[in-house]
Amino acid sequence: MRNNRSMTNYIVGIVLLFPALSNLFEHASTVLLAILTLSGLYFCFSREKRPSLFFHDKVVMWAFASYFLVYLFSFAVNGALGNLESLRVKYIGHEFRMLFIIPVFFLFRKIHLPVSVLWMSVVSGAILSGIHAIVFGVFLYPGERVFGSYHSIAFGHLSLAMACMSLASIHFFRQKKNAAWNVCPWLAFLLGMTASILSGTRGAWIAVPVLLLMAAIQYYRDLQFRTWLGIAAGIFLAAIILYKIPQTQISLRIQQTCREIRDYDGSRSKVGSASERLEGWKAAWNIFLENPFLGAGPGSFGPITHEMIDRGERSEIIKIYHQPHSAYLSVMSDCGIPGLISLFAIFLVPAYGIIRQIRAIPESRDAGFAGLYLIVAFMQFGLTETIFGQNIYVGFYVVMLAAVLCVCIGHKAASGTSP
Repeated sequence: MRNNRSMTNYIVGIVLLFPALSNLFEHASTVLLAILTLSGLYFCFSREKRPSLFFHDKVVMWAFASYFLVYLFSFAVNGALGNLESLRVKYIGHEFRMLFIIPVFFLFRKIHLPVSVLWMSVVSGAILSGIHAIVFGVFLYPGERVFGSYHSIAFGHLSLAMACMSLASIHFFRQKKNAAWNVCPWLAFLLGMTASILSGTRGAWIAVPVLLLMAAIQYYRDLQFRTWLGIAAGIFLAAIILYKIPQTQISLRIQQTCREIRDYDGSRSKVGSASERLEGWKAAWNIFLENPFLGAGPGSFGPITHEMIDRGERSEIIKIYHQPHSAYLSVMSDCGIPGLISLFAIFLVPAYGIIRQIRAIPESRDAGFAGLYLIVAFMQFGLTETIFGQNIYVGFYVVMLAAVLCVCIGHKAASGTSP
């Protein structure tokens, strides 16, 4: 009994610290994901210790497995056909890590991860990320883009995801009947948003309207129409003020984007974040059109784009990149149509299950919306970034989604539903 309790406390401690450490310290996401995975492997292979699962949770596990299997199949077939320049296993390493959701999910299910741990983890992660951003971007290096464990883009994305997931915890903290606790989710939202703004991550900013619309859907019964009008007006004024403040660099980044898009001229384009993405997207789309059913294989984007550049079809500005800065176009060029379907599966399959859970069991509504914020945020981040081509995104999505699903299962079990 003591060993079980120590194990539970150990895992709970890791989950509590996971969002903050992942966003602020290099390699923390990879290390913590490895620890959680190794801790959960025992429950995967032990029939007696393996926790019972609901049907849809098994479907989610298969969705993640299919993502890896599609990549493995494309890698094997293209390698056998001689289409790949190199058969290095690292080209399917990130996809293999997607399988880690299975042992992590079993682990969280076995210890009955409390909902309080989910809320404390995302709220503390957003607050600490915001404090880091203010210290870094306002006091230490004013005017520079804030970054955390990796680059500014990842920091901005994860900060926004935690900020919006924190909004889902308002009801939980309201039950504390303490002013300090009641402020926590709002403070987390504001500081998480601040961190995202100071990171200068435009790919995160475009996700804000949809995520705020989701918040309105979650809480539409709680507030009167006049209150919603006041909130909408406040958000609009805050956006205008932030746009006008030079330190936020919002106006500069938006103007720079518009200028690069306006001046974009295909293979003769100049260096710039927006023009580089447009060139990469065109290259990936061309690769997909030539290999629609199987893809050109993992790791093929770099060598093929180099050939395109040599032929004068694409600009030199994308020569340094090995991916097209889009999760969707990346899987399409790597694995064709099956890759795109498998990518949508790891988004939409868990989202469908969560929505069904929310409708069936009202008590799971808040935890379910936290999962929907996470999924929708990552779906939008994937428009302008190859999110699952980096360990930090894989680790964050796998661990936090597993946590949400296990908390929802707890509500389902409490309602008396059987697996």
